[in-house]
Amino acid sequence: MIIPPGCTGNIQVLDVGIFNGFKRVIKYITGQLQFDRPDYKINRRDETLKMLSAVYRQICHPKLQPWAQYAWSASGYNIVRPPGFSTPAELLFPNNVAADCSSTGCNETSFIKCLYCDNLLCIDHFLVKEVHDC
Repeated sequence: MIIPPGCTGNIQVLDVGIFNGFKRVIKYITGQLQFDRPDYKINRRDETLKMLSAVYRQICHPKLQPWAQYAWSASGYNIVRPPGFSTPAELLFPNNVAADCSSTGCNETSFIKCLYCDNLLCIDHFLVKEVHDC
């Protein structure tokens, strides 16, 4: 099967359903970094890789499986469309996410909810001082 020129964005699963959600999470985190830690150099290779790794790990959570399955359906493949699902941004940044950080002794305000342990984490305990890996 050959994909005609100019059609990739319409039928490739990652282009149709995954990259948009992934980029939305990345943009939110980089915005938070610019606001909370303007001296943090996100353009450095190690920092960029840490952020991509942390986001990829969260997006691989089983709670997001229906979201990933939808990408196949939206691309036109003959797959049953999953019932209602939540996007990565909805699960990682819920309305009640701005609370105290769950890390012991931290007084910072949280900005993200880990999908694996359900802890609310500040930018330092999710990415800057340590990459959260529960």
